Amino acid sequence: MDVDIGSRLRAERQRHGLSLRELAERVGVSASMLSQVETGRSQASVSTLYSLVSELGISLDDLFALGPGRAEVDFGPVPPRRSEPVFKAKDRARIELETGVVWERLANVDPDVLQFMQVTYPPGGRSSRSGRYSQHAGLDCGYVLAGRLTLHLGFDTHVLEPGDVTLFDAAEPHLLENTGTEDARAIWFIYRGEEAI
Repeated sequence: MDVDIGSRLRAERQRHGLSLRELAERVGVSASMLSQVETGRSQASVSTLYSLVSELGISLDDLFALGPGRAEVDFGPVPPRRSEPVFKAKDRARIELETGVVWERLANVDPDVLQFMQVTYPPGGRSSRSGRYSQHAGLDCGYVLAGRLTLHLGFDTHVLEPGDVTLFDAAEPHLLENTGTEDARAIWFIYRGEEAI
C-alpha cells in the first residue's frame, strides 16, 4: 500500500507553523524541491526524509501511519501500536523514495524504539540522491536477502551479499547504494533503545 508522504509532510510543517522556505533552509534543500516533495511531483532521498522528520519532531513510523493533525487515517485494517503476532502483507505501509529505494514497514512497533522494514534498492539506487552521507540516532542493523548492497561507513566501504549482516552506530556518517545489476533487498532495523544511545 502506498502512502502519501508529501501531504503528510506538508500537514506537519503547517502544524508547526513553518513556511516552506523556512523548513527547506533548516534541512538544507531548496524550497522548490521541498514543494515538489509535498505535492508528490518528486520524492525525498533517505537522508532528506530523515532530516525532515527529525526537524518536524516526528518519526518515520508517524509519517507512515498518521495524517494531518496526527489523527489516525484509514489504511484498512491497521494493527494497534503494539505489534501483533501476525502482520499481513496487505496491511504494510510502503513508500518509494526519489532515488527509487522502497521502504516497507514490517511491523507496527513503537517507532521511538524500533523501525522494522524491508528495503529494496534498485540498480543504481542509493540512500541519498546527492551521494551525501547521512546520520541519525540509533543503531542500524541490516540483513541482506538478495543482490549486493554497498555500505559506505565513515571512510570505509563494505560490500554486503545475501546472508551478510551489518550493525553500526547510525550517528556515524553512512551511505547505502546498489552498484549491481539486480535489485538488492534487505531486512532493516533502526534501533533507538537506551542501549543504542
